[in-house]
Amino acid sequence: MNIRIGLNKALNSPTIMTWASHLTIFAHGLLVTPLIIIIFSKDQIAVWYLLQTLVGLGLLADAGFGFTLSRAVAFFVAGVEKLPANREEYKEKLENRGQMNLEKLASLFSTSYRIYLILSIIFIIFFAPIGMAVMWNVMSLNDHNPYLWAAYGFTVASTFVQLQTIKWGSYMSGTKRVAELKRFGTVMGVVRIIGFALLLFLKAGVLGLSVYLFLETLYRNIYLRIRVINWFKANKVKVKNRLYFDKGIFNSLWTATWRLGLTTWGNYFTVYGTSLIISQVSNTALMANFLFTQKILTFVQRISESPFSANVPGIYMLIAKKQISDVKREISKQLFLSVILMIGGFSFIGLFGNPILSYFDVDIRFVPGLIYFVFALTIFLDSHSTMQGTVYISTNHVPFLIPSLVSGSIMILVGFLVLPYYGLFGLVLVKLLVGLGVNNWYSTYLSLRLLNWNLLDYLKDISYNGFEYWRKRMMRNLRPSSGVIKQ
Repeated sequence: MNIRIGLNKALNSPTIMTWASHLTIFAHGLLVTPLIIIIFSKDQIAVWYLLQTLVGLGLLADAGFGFTLSRAVAFFVAGVEKLPANREEYKEKLENRGQMNLEKLASLFSTSYRIYLILSIIFIIFFAPIGMAVMWNVMSLNDHNPYLWAAYGFTVASTFVQLQTIKWGSYMSGTKRVAELKRFGTVMGVVRIIGFALLLFLKAGVLGLSVYLFLETLYRNIYLRIRVINWFKANKVKVKNRLYFDKGIFNSLWTATWRLGLTTWGNYFTVYGTSLIISQVSNTALMANFLFTQKILTFVQRISESPFSANVPGIYMLIAKKQISDVKREISKQLFLSVILMIGGFSFIGLFGNPILSYFDVDIRFVPGLIYFVFALTIFLDSHSTMQGTVYISTNHVPFLIPSLVSGSIMILVGFLVLPYYGLFGLVLVKLLVGLGVNNWYSTYLSLRLLNWNLLDYLKDISYNGFEYWRKRMMRNLRPSSGVIKQ
């Protein structure tokens, strides 16, 4: 009985399910990546990882609406009558009916339907030709193999479907069904590991994997859509007209979204600009090694962020109710664990990654010593600032537009100029310096000021209180339950 209760708690815990979901991603990296680097040539590896980078470029068409939508759903589920359009409105007392605002949820649903219809049209017009321009160099190095171009076509199609899936995932997160969302993601992750392994053993190549991703994304979209609609029916949220457009809700969303969208674009080029620059060199070995390193470090980053990201909807609800002490406590314990996981993961790969690859006689490598350290430090600082920015924009105020656009532009322009003279080290150093300029500290400063949390107290709470929470929780879990008969 105790095992069953424990299993049910685990399956309904947002944090545990988020970990599980991200662990499947990491397991994919550990189990499938070795097969990819053994079976694929370096040219194919470069194409494959560049295609994955392009997915992120394509999802920029979301323009920040997914994140803003999740926050709006959380606010209406918490019972507010109106979304704050800016920080000043957030500071005022938000009118709250004490129960879910069903009318506004219905209006939000139909408004988001219209929004994503427009975003789909924007995607179709702009993404395909831009993606072709990015891929042209690496495709030329592969003699414009028609199977690789077909893989690009399926990547475009799957990215289009994934854009629609963001909307349904936002509703799942906003209604505090993160555990269910991540549980589904975990199952799909396990299935993907098996499917990819089979396709690689069958020599399906880049095209086979791209077709699989398209079919998986299509299934995800259908499944999540059904779950969201069923939740609306169960909670008696009646959407009378799916084409109804609530200008008031849109204006509240748009106030934050256009800034968040452009900020996301700037951040993308700041974070992944190195990949786009590397894709234009003629050395496919260099391209493959760098993209491989980025992929694995991103795996570690996503797993490490899972304690924090799983609890973001709950943090938003606490902020909506202005329970600041509870917000600080929640951030302290989740951010501490995220930081420890990330430092541990990056350190392990830095120390043992290449020796493990050498042991298995694999040609591909993680980028060497100092380059790896600078690259890992950059990802760590970017991750921390992103998590803090996530807290701050709960106020619907997004002040990161200019810093992110300037940073992204500098990353691309200076990166192209530096690469021929200083190589990969110069490129990753530019990336680090660009982040240190504004992005790595500005969001933290704003978040701490919002919560009236001075820097010394913040560091103390994250390190000491966070450590104490997880230490006590571990000790509590290690104690034998009262139902166990002691010898």
